[in-house]
Amino acid sequence: MIRGALRLSIRLGPMKRRLCLLAVLVCLLPASACSGSEKPTYLVMGDSFATGLGASKSNLGYVPLFYSFLHDTTKKDMTLVSEAVVGETTASAIATGQLGKALAELRFRNQDTDPTNDVTVITLDLGINDVDTLVRAGQPCAPPIAPNDPGCVSAANATVNEAGDNLTAILHAVRVAAGPDVKIFVLNCFNSYSGTGLPIEATQDMLVTLLNQKIAAVAALPDVDAKVADAYDAFKGKGDQLTAVSGPSSDFHPNDAGYRVLADLLIAAYGDP
Repeated sequence: MIRGALRLSIRLGPMKRRLCLLAVLVCLLPASACSGSEKPTYLVMGDSFATGLGASKSNLGYVPLFYSFLHDTTKKDMTLVSEAVVGETTASAIATGQLGKALAELRFRNQDTDPTNDVTVITLDLGINDVDTLVRAGQPCAPPIAPNDPGCVSAANATVNEAGDNLTAILHAVRVAAGPDVKIFVLNCFNSYSGTGLPIEATQDMLVTLLNQKIAAVAALPDVDAKVADAYDAFKGKGDQLTAVSGPSSDFHPNDAGYRVLADLLIAAYGDP
């Protein structure tokens, strides 16, 4: 496309050549920069939960459900921008581009002279993939290793501390780029196996509890100022109802009912002063 535009500019006069080149350069900005959109924006960061994996339809994940609420509540046709990546960890969000893309979006929208296109709401869910690595076969917390095993506890603390450092870097950078007035909501992690009696339940609960303590501490930092939506309590004892972990697929992702719960948590957090 760029080569074609440049070939066209050669055939145009000097003024038109400059205008054509300007158009090309503008479209090298984030994709949303070329959409002509002048709408408030909902920016999504996260992992497969944010992509709605496990929902029966694409519009039944927590992101589209919360987006629909925002649209109806604000009475504005909002833009939805999702940078979520399946399998993302806190480390990969920094290293492989999700954070960079989110910051580029915020710089384009919230640091320009047009307030009508600003990102006004951000949601983030990250961290579950960091600790899930510990319960895989051959890893320090894999069943039947007990959650209080010294090797498991040591690995859990190291992993959670690293995730906390990464989340601090991510959320601090996002807050600086977004500005003080943008609402940032962080979904803490839930235990998909809670109430199932499966061998992994107790270990997963220990890992998620440690991680959520770190998430709460990071969100409360003055230079982050994010609100936590408590998915852990909402899923407690309801793994069979809100996920498919006990079904043939053994899928730990939320089902439609689980995603509805996550969306309702964000809706409640949004309305809470």
